[in-house]
Amino acid sequence: MTEIQYVPKEKTIEVSVRIFTDDLENTIRNLHKDYALDIIHPKDSALVNKWIDQYIHSRLQVRVDNVVRQMNYIGYEQQEESVWVYFEIKNVPQPKQVHVFNTLLYDYKKEQINMIRFKNGEKEKSSKLQFPDNTVDFGF
Repeated sequence: MTEIQYVPKEKTIEVSVRIFTDDLENTIRNLHKDYALDIIHPKDSALVNKWIDQYIHSRLQVRVDNVVRQMNYIGYEQQEESVWVYFEIKNVPQPKQVHVFNTLLYDYKKEQINMIRFKNGEKEKSSKLQFPDNTVDFGF
């Protein structure tokens, strides 16, 4: 689940990604086979944060009004069987069109379905991406 919310007062976009912990660990382990990754009890939290940030940045992109926006990694937190990963995009004027590229976990499970929800003020829209589909557009 990817939740994207525009905060007009701060002119920011908050991006929250929820992934099952074991799916994220297994996916990153496949990329870094020489490291026994443990997100809940990391041996090296800076390295785990770096790999989570790199993984999501390489598979999730937000374009606002035809401009690719840099997502700033905030961090992650464990919640039950999932991990919430947080990003922020600063200095964003009121969006008219938002394009989302999302291939999270496609390299781990070909049957992966990614839910995306975008909230802009009181308006909220949702979409579902199923492999191999990887883009969705939200217009306001």
